[in-house]
Amino acid sequence: MNNIKIIILLCLVFNQFFASIGWAQEKHGFTITGKIKGLKEGETVKLTFEDTWPIWGNGWTKPVASALVKNGKFTIRGYLPDGPRLAELEFSRTNADMKQPFPPFLMDNENIVIHGRVRAKILPSQSIIIEGSRSNEERKKLFPYFDIWRQGLRDRLTDTLQKLNGLLGYNKDFMAGIERLKLEQLAQVKRGLVQNSSGQAAVPYYVMQCFDAVGHDSIVSLLYDRLDEHIKTSYYGKLMQNRLYLCEGQPAPNFTSFTPEGKSVSLKDVTAKNKLTILDFWGSGCIPCRNEFKEYTVALYNEFHNKGLEIIAVSWDKNEKSWKKAITDDQQPWINVSSLKGFGDSVYSSYKIIHTPQNVVIDQQGKIVAWNISGLELHWFVDKYLNK
Repeated sequence: MNNIKIIILLCLVFNQFFASIGWAQEKHGFTITGKIKGLKEGETVKLTFEDTWPIWGNGWTKPVASALVKNGKFTIRGYLPDGPRLAELEFSRTNADMKQPFPPFLMDNENIVIHGRVRAKILPSQSIIIEGSRSNEERKKLFPYFDIWRQGLRDRLTDTLQKLNGLLGYNKDFMAGIERLKLEQLAQVKRGLVQNSSGQAAVPYYVMQCFDAVGHDSIVSLLYDRLDEHIKTSYYGKLMQNRLYLCEGQPAPNFTSFTPEGKSVSLKDVTAKNKLTILDFWGSGCIPCRNEFKEYTVALYNEFHNKGLEIIAVSWDKNEKSWKKAITDDQQPWINVSSLKGFGDSVYSSYKIIHTPQNVVIDQQGKIVAWNISGLELHWFVDKYLNK
């Protein structure tokens, strides 16, 4: 019995020793084999990953791996420690001839083959085939659902309502019909997502890419719970998990900030006194924000303030004079606050705001009830909520 214990102990010691000097088996990484016609002999192919969410300016990492083109072929090897990432290939010489950048693709530690042809007059997305990446296939499979949700049910609907506003104005029957149609289509999209997204690596990627449109919906928590554990701890999985507290139905993060006169304002105190509170993120240099104020928000506030609506406009301004001048010029009647720290404002950090305009609607219990609704849609939401 003692001999067996000694043997087991020796095995453990030797295993740790071999691992420490690099004799242990290496983790399985990725291999990208490229067979692309049109590349220049000897040029460098570089692999980069999406670095920040969302893509904002130059949101790509420095090259993480590279290879030289030989006889029209290249092989890039490496290891992804944090699961699937959106990747892109750069070519040191051919890139200048391409009409658009190489199509990005989702990849994990997989054996990937990329083939096709690069020509100056043909878009890479039309002539390049990417095979072997399960993550990217999942991405293509889920694309229609997120595209309909983001483009069809948010962007296009908003554009349509803005165009009809000049013709119909605010019409309750019309808005009720629009809402029914939207909810029916949204229900179909959500059913499709739940049925087709179990355990898939592309889910957190798409949630983050479409975050402004879909990332705050209560269904996001359900989608996250259905992910495999290794996807939850992946790069996009951790980003998704870190934003679940901002979903509709969750308590709105409390904060205290200051008015132009230096008076402190607590979100918790404001929401407790009003049936509905809108946090509006803006800045004096944000033209769409200020246009929205002039065209819709001032009238909305004047109509519903006495019925229980309050607005707190949180500015990303750094210049106090510019901030105060914009408030005066736009005749903003609501509560204005700012720390004058730009997007480094703690309120912006708490709500993960990296661009404007954006807004959050909060009920009297301090819970988030809606994100990023504007114009006629916001008017209808407030009207229906305060008169229910």
